[in-house]
Amino acid sequence: MSVFGWYVGGGYEGRPDGHVYQVEWDATMYAPTEADIRMGDRVHLPGAGEFVLVGEPSSWDNNPWFQPGLVEVRLKRVGDRE
Repeated sequence: MSVFGWYVGGGYEGRPDGHVYQVEWDATMYAPTEADIRMGDRVHLPGAGEFVLVGEPSSWDNNPWFQPGLVEVRLKRVGDRE
């Protein structure tokens, strides 16, 4: 699958309402909405290695101005780097 872009650089975020649901990630990827990717799917990033999707994809189409057809997904490393 071709993606719009990705970058390696992690972070950590909790929910603004203070609930326990939290996501820790090592990379971020911007994929087309029609790819229908879901939490738990695995991806390979060239030069960076194998990752698994953590958390739910965030759709950039949920706004009143335009629909770019992209989802933002957080990725957690699951193997050694290339």
